[in-house]
Amino acid sequence: MSAPNALGLQCPVCERGDKISILAEVWLNVTPEGTEPEQNCFLYTSDSFAECGCGHAGKLRGFATN
Repeated sequence: MSAPNALGLQCPVCERGDKISILAEVWLNVTPEGTEPEQNCFLYTSDSFAECGCGHAGKLRGFATN
């Protein structure tokens, strides 16, 4: 078991907080050279898809510790 991560998230199955992935929207800058993500400009909600390294997946709200 590990402590919840910086966002207060922890897997409800394995109780780890260090390997949670969140599916988020991101703003991209499109330039003649290609695309690059806008720094720190991403969006997710409690309804966003999340997955732990152990394989457990579901809505992000299911990973909240508070």
